[in-house]
Amino acid sequence: MKNKRIFLLGATGQIGKELAYEFKKINTKEIICHSRTAVKSSFFNFQNIKNVVGELNDEKIVSEIKSADLIFELAAPDSGTLKEIKEFYKKRIDIVIPNMKKGSKFVFASTMNAFGIDSRRKKLKNYIIPSSIYASNKRFAESYLNKIGVSNEVETYSLRLGEVHGKFQRASLNILKLIKNNRVFEIPTTPAWITSISLIKDAIVNIISDKEKPGLYTLVCDNISWTELFSTLGSKINIKPKYKIITSQKKSKKIKNIFYKTLSYYKDFFRGNFEISKDYEDLLKLQYRINKLQNSINMNNKLKIYDEYNRYIGILPGKRFLSLKYNKDEVLKNLIT
Repeated sequence: MKNKRIFLLGATGQIGKELAYEFKKINTKEIICHSRTAVKSSFFNFQNIKNVVGELNDEKIVSEIKSADLIFELAAPDSGTLKEIKEFYKKRIDIVIPNMKKGSKFVFASTMNAFGIDSRRKKLKNYIIPSSIYASNKRFAESYLNKIGVSNEVETYSLRLGEVHGKFQRASLNILKLIKNNRVFEIPTTPAWITSISLIKDAIVNIISDKEKPGLYTLVCDNISWTELFSTLGSKINIKPKYKIITSQKKSKKIKNIFYKTLSYYKDFFRGNFEISKDYEDLLKLQYRINKLQNSINMNNKLKIYDEYNRYIGILPGKRFLSLKYNKDEVLKNLIT
């Protein structure tokens, strides 16, 4: 990576700031960050990280685009219609890629949501139809930049990021807050669908070092479990997190409970129309009491349970970086040191 210039666009967000800080720690002097305003550039000035201020089509910004060996695009609009957000990405790609030198690399920060998953689509797979404006436009940007990249002889990469964790990342800070508030995490046994700033940094290094071919990739820590993540973050504040691990048996138990609840609800109808044994009636009554007690317990514990990390089933799909070898203990350690 010697003498290679990396230009971060959208660098003033939480990922960009921490990523720039991580590059600075390994003495990468060729990192340059883009800020739209002088106020937003204050972080980089304080950290003594090279940055340029201005609109994307300003002459000095275009000059940096032309000299970059790799551009990492992190910018994303806060809001907008389907058409407005599509135009946002199209305008930026149309400015950046045609101004890049031939053979350079453009990396786009996409998201796991581009697979089409949401609160109703819980299985982690690549759905044909996107689930939101956000997902639809990330897909559009992935496709459009590839088309423009080919015509301008620029190598393009799209990284569908898992939930991003790091020392300054909202996701990590939110977990720390939940641990402090004594929340119980309801989690699956499948790997955590997360990535980290250190892993993103390593991916960028591998791309600029020609270790990966252009394309669409999923960037996720496949061998880190939720318990390992929470335990690591909990160690930062000396609090042991609490878990409620959900296995595949949850579904069958849920179906069984629904069955008994249905029978209990319609017990008078069944008793009035069908011959039911006394033993079975006693069983229904017992199950009814158990369900009533369980519902009461669940209501009391409702505010203590945090089930957001159990909302998806399975493992994130997509192609991984074959060159990206990492030690999960080091990844976890980087979250708190």
